[in-house]
Amino acid sequence: GGLMTFSACSDDEWAAGPQTDPSCIGAYFVAGEGFDTSDNSYSYEFEPEAATELTLTVGRTNTEEAATVGLVQLVNTENIFQVPESVSFEAGQSEVPITVTFPNAEIGVSYNLELGFVEGTYDVYNKLTTVKTEVIRIRWEDLETAICIDGVVPYFFNAPYPQPFYVDAEYTSLPGGVERVRLTNPYKPATGIDENGIYIGYPNNEEADMVSNNVIMLIEISSNKASIANTGLGFDWGYGEFSTGTVATNFGQPESSYPLGVVTKDTEGNIESIVFGANSLYASMAAYNDGGAYPDPNPTCFFFSMDAFNTYMEENFE
Repeated sequence: GGLMTFSACSDDEWAAGPQTDPSCIGAYFVAGEGFDTSDNSYSYEFEPEAATELTLTVGRTNTEEAATVGLVQLVNTENIFQVPESVSFEAGQSEVPITVTFPNAEIGVSYNLELGFVEGTYDVYNKLTTVKTEVIRIRWEDLETAICIDGVVPYFFNAPYPQPFYVDAEYTSLPGGVERVRLTNPYKPATGIDENGIYIGYPNNEEADMVSNNVIMLIEISSNKASIANTGLGFDWGYGEFSTGTVATNFGQPESSYPLGVVTKDTEGNIESIVFGANSLYASMAAYNDGGAYPDPNPTCFFFSMDAFNTYMEENFE
């Protein structure tokens, strides 16, 4: 079983349109998770510490014999992507993964790769004979001041409200106008209180309450509106792990009744605050009423400057 030989995959002899040669192996790119069929594209975001590689899958319609298909690089930003020259199939094999690496990609820069196949190896009528990939390694910037007022716990328990505490927060802005704030383990137990009366960590948890210390709460921002995917908060007060998220996006509810978070920025475009107002977030405990989600009347707020925090407190609580 040597390599099969290819005749051209298109042949104009008998018709106005191109024809596919019956011996053509019909190479194509397999549409995997996150594939956008409108332009045959993937968009990948990698954390800075993640492996700098991705996998694409090549398929073929004619699987009888062993075959090798040459890959063509149509776009490769700064030649950052290292791509195999070809992909080889064993007899009977219909799909083969290929690994693309980009070890020299800088953090915070968007790179593009577009691949196709050597002519004669694909069906000209198959729309999946090229694939585009955009890759960015996310650049997270520390937000020096990040203060939370939690409204989730007071839905179920008589926790003090408002009770401000510091959280660890980072910010990124991505191509296409999306911004994110990432909170790492925001409800970890407090280690003290500062001169402003703000706790360092969440004052109502102890280590015994924690079921996870790997919580990442991701706040997605678009057009100055903020949403949160359903997120386990890492602690349990006897009714299962708490979780929260935005009602509108997680349950397909109208924003008119369940608003998204409101993002406020300073004159330079830096985020000053994100306020999830009444009924924006839900409160849930895994073992309470089958983990039912309850729209939360208490705002949950994040402030990224002391001025923004003080102004909000004066306007709403004094």
